[in-house]
Amino acid sequence: HWRISDSFTYPAATQDLLDTRVQTSTPYGELGTLSFNQQFVYVCFHAYEDYLLRLRYLIDVCTAMQQSSFDRENMKTLASRYGAEKQVSEVIELAEYFFGEPNNQSLSNYAIKVIDHFISSDSFPKRSHPNLNHWARRDKN
Repeated sequence: HWRISDSFTYPAATQDLLDTRVQTSTPYGELGTLSFNQQFVYVCFHAYEDYLLRLRYLIDVCTAMQQSSFDRENMKTLASRYGAEKQVSEVIELAEYFFGEPNNQSLSNYAIKVIDHFISSDSFPKRSHPNLNHWARRDKN
């Protein structure tokens, strides 16, 4: 997925992600995966860069914020480490606006742009970053 993804993907080194993985128990044994906090930052960043084209990202963010593992301060630290603090905070703001208890501050320009993007496309938005169909035959297969 990372090899063929668009250029706006998560700005972390693959080796760093592999080095910081945690073991998660599954019915099929232990599975190495990103920590809850890293996965949260990843989802926020990926969703942000595509203007939350897929609403499931916003629902994922909202659901994650309800989990006992959610640690806002840790998220900020990780997001800052990866240079994605703005993206994470603005996606959280948007999730709180739609599904939580929004604060009384005005929405960011980003949040307004996302809302306008959905309205102007009759709730079926086009990709903000199309991949331009530059796929090799091997990738298509």
